[in-house]
Amino acid sequence: PLIINCQFEDNRAGEGGGALDCSYDASPIVQNSFFRRNTAAYGGATACRGNSNPYFNGCHFDRNVTEGDLSHGGAVLSFFWGEPNFNSCTFSRNSADVGGAVYSDTDSPSHLTSCTVAGNSGLVQGAGIFTNDCSPDIKTSIIAFQEGIGVLSLGRIMPSIFCSNIYGNTGGDWYGGLAPQAESNGNLCVDPMFCQTDLDLLYMFNIEEDSPCSIDGGACDNMGSWPVGCDTLMDTLIDLDMFTVVWIGGVPTITWLVEGESGYRANPEFRLARSSVQFPDQEQDIEYTFGQDGEFIARDTDFIPNGNESYFYRLYLILGDGTEYQLCTAHLFYTNRLPKIQNVGAFPNPFNP
Repeated sequence: PLIINCQFEDNRAGEGGGALDCSYDASPIVQNSFFRRNTAAYGGATACRGNSNPYFNGCHFDRNVTEGDLSHGGAVLSFFWGEPNFNSCTFSRNSADVGGAVYSDTDSPSHLTSCTVAGNSGLVQGAGIFTNDCSPDIKTSIIAFQEGIGVLSLGRIMPSIFCSNIYGNTGGDWYGGLAPQAESNGNLCVDPMFCQTDLDLLYMFNIEEDSPCSIDGGACDNMGSWPVGCDTLMDTLIDLDMFTVVWIGGVPTITWLVEGESGYRANPEFRLARSSVQFPDQEQDIEYTFGQDGEFIARDTDFIPNGNESYFYRLYLILGDGTEYQLCTAHLFYTNRLPKIQNVGAFPNPFNP
């Protein structure tokens, strides 16, 4: 299957894969999707096994956790010949006993290309990535600022790491058998220079233009999953908790909530628009106000229904360069409750002239 622009939030599994379990030749393609606050015994967000080879592109794994005696792979666990691939993905604030972000077991490598792994925690071993007797490819990636060892590899074979930066992990960076790769293949152990430096709110991972992880900073390629430059914002900056349209006093009322850790801008800029389903490109902008605790509110007082037509409400995020990115859509149905009455007027009452 192809999964695009989806949000997997607050799911729970008693065993593997809190949001997505890929088993026995299951190999979905997952693009531009969020995995947030999911929980499982192992593989807090996703578990890959049984010759499954899923491909994840542009996904963000944030605050996923594992619980219990098999607490392996806060975001991802691959085992039993599972072999997932992650391209331009972000792993942040995930936690597990072993493999805070990613756990790769025997002959089951999780490959990372142009990924950012930051701010994860491993309570026992491998806060960022843990591998056991397998050799995943890790290319043009940043693995930084974990609470524990950045990459811990055990067994006969080690990961193959190219043009990547492992730095600032409290338990060690190029640790154990990985040490010989620290000064080869264009690898680094330097501050990546994230634009956002508050680790308690580590959510945005753009790197500064002169970062040593950028081509302009002397790197073999741009590293990580986020753009170079602090003025460029990504759609993943905004963490929407809800987007609803309800009738209040006969007026469509639209609300949405932005979580506090959704980036460095306290008041991001949006555009809210309405259109009919029949003419979806003919949008009318709607003014909104910023309430309290991250809540935005709009009342569509200009709404004039037309028969039994239905309408779209679309919310756009205005990025740093002025471009717009559509975040979500709500569908409003309007039904005339008195369909046979065409006109209501004032006429004399014949019984009381």
